[in-house]
Amino acid sequence: ASFHVPTGSYTVRAVPHRDGPFGQVEIRDIWIDTDKSFSIDLPRAYTVSGVVRLSNEAPAGGQYVVFQGANLRYHYAYTESPGNYRIKLPAGIYDVRTQPAGGGGGTTQDHGRIEILGATTLDLQLQPGAQVTLRIVDEDGTWVNGVRVYATTSGQNLTVASVATGM
Repeated sequence: ASFHVPTGSYTVRAVPHRDGPFGQVEIRDIWIDTDKSFSIDLPRAYTVSGVVRLSNEAPAGGQYVVFQGANLRYHYAYTESPGNYRIKLPAGIYDVRTQPAGGGGGTTQDHGRIEILGATTLDLQLQPGAQVTLRIVDEDGTWVNGVRVYATTSGQNLTVASVATGM
C-alpha cells in the first residue's frame, strides 16, 4: 500500500480480513517527515472460542471476555445471549478476565493466564457474588411477605430482584 500524508506522528494499523489466518498489527508513534518505506509482519492468528456461564451453569450473555497480551494490548470478545464468544488472537500468553458489558450488574473477574498456540476452546464460569440476606419486617419486628427487593449499583438496577418472604 502506498499513500501520501502530511508530516507528523502516526499510528499505522494493518487489519487483515477477519476470516483470514492473520492477526492485526498496530505500530504507534511513527514519525513521518520524508518518504518512508517499511514492512509490517502479520502474525498468524488462531480462533479462541468458548462459553461463559454463570455460577449456576446458565449461559452468561452480555459479558466481555478480555485478553491482555504481554504487550499490554487488550483484545475484547463479546458474549451473545447464549454466552458464546469467538475471537482471533496471535500466539502468545494472555491474562483473561470477564466484565459485564455496560458496567453495571457485576464485577470484573480474573480467570488466570492462558497460552495460545493454536485454535483453543476456553469455557469460563463466573463466580457468584456476595450473598445478601434481608429480613423484611414491620415496626413491630413481624415478617412482611410479598415485598419486592431491588439492588442498584452506580445508579443501575441489577437483574437480581426477588420477592422477600418471611422465614
